[in-house]
Amino acid sequence: MSTLDLIIDFLTKHWEGLASILLSVVSIGIAICSARSTSKDASRQIASVKELGEIQTEASLLSLDMELQKVEAQLYQKRKDYNEIRGERMKFELEELNHKASGFNWPAKPNTSVILKDRESKLEDDIKYLTDLKTRLSNIRRRMMKYKKEEGRI
Repeated sequence: MSTLDLIIDFLTKHWEGLASILLSVVSIGIAICSARSTSKDASRQIASVKELGEIQTEASLLSLDMELQKVEAQLYQKRKDYNEIRGERMKFELEELNHKASGFNWPAKPNTSVILKDRESKLEDDIKYLTDLKTRLSNIRRRMMKYKKEEGRI
């Protein structure tokens, strides 16, 4: 018997076992390729999530900056209004004192000073609220920038 006959004889007798081994080898090869592909996909997904986080952080910072600017503009306007009302009230009270000191009857409404004080008080409350809001927003922005620096994004 020749070597070729021996090989054919061996293959015919043991084809099921050889097919099983070959199937296992092919399965292992497919699993390795699949694992590599899955690993690459996972790496890409991790990179995408990280990039998305960076984009969201940037968007949040921009939104926070816009909100801070809006609060600063409101604060500026409230302070301006407060100074105008306070000046108006002080002018009114000074005129009232001058008229009383001179002995003339003061024709102005007595509630004018009270109304101006109420407006002034309301503006003071608004200024306190906006100042506190600005402080809190600035603290949040500072923490976000610190986080961004720690992550090596700056």
